Amino acid sequence: MAEEFLSNGDANVPPIDPPVDRPKKRDTVPGALRDRREAVRIIVVGSDPAITNIIYTLFVKEFAEIYEWSDSLPEPNTGKLMRVVTKYVNLD
Repeated sequence: MAEEFLSNGDANVPPIDPPVDRPKKRDTVPGALRDRREAVRIIVVGSDPAITNIIYTLFVKEFAEIYEWSDSLPEPNTGKLMRVVTKYVNLD
């Protein structure tokens, strides 16, 4: 009975399509504006519950989406946890 699952007995079954990649988010900023932007990194260091509290607070204030933040990483100097988000500012 197990061989029935392993055999390709039904040749009329169409092959499974490979997974479709989600479309990439298009950059809607025109090239001229993109050249005048600067990346700024915001780093939050502390315990996991404290960092999570700050991230949720900033989300409610519409500063950054939760998914934009990095995963927790050890902060090199203190060994505490840190999470990072990158924001872009116009230099006009």
